[in-house]
Amino acid sequence: NIRSRPASGAATSTVGGFTVRQALKTRAFWQFAAASMFQATSGAISVHIIPILVWKGLGQQAAANMFSIVPLIGIPMTLLYGQLGDRFSPARVAGLAALVSTAGLAFLTFGHGLWTLYLFVVLQGLGEAATPIAFAINGSFFGRKNFATLTGIRNALSTPIGFAAPI
Repeated sequence: NIRSRPASGAATSTVGGFTVRQALKTRAFWQFAAASMFQATSGAISVHIIPILVWKGLGQQAAANMFSIVPLIGIPMTLLYGQLGDRFSPARVAGLAALVSTAGLAFLTFGHGLWTLYLFVVLQGLGEAATPIAFAINGSFFGRKNFATLTGIRNALSTPIGFAAPI
């Protein structure tokens, strides 16, 4: 039972939802797909983070130890993001997480000193943990009827970007 028309691009659903064709005709789907593609580029940072941190002045083991903070923060934050995504607009929660990650990248890029590197990994951990919110966005915008197909299409569009970004 969709509460708004598919042409609006932002329907809320309980069980039904858009057909694949209807979803592909919405601006919301393509904006969501583009956001997923941008998010996929974060793999380039992860692949090269140890050399980047060494270039910033850390030893190789210290860099590896420091970057292990990212998934450590991600464990409780994934649970928190799940609750936030249920309580508030998942798209807004994901947008906030993207801003947090971007701030972390700014500290990595422009910062000087050990404290900016720690700030980077903390902000990166806070931001990257929001990845599961994408599922909530997909469901809340397009419903459950074609959830897996639409997720597959979005992933098929973003995976090549994630593959190419580190190269």
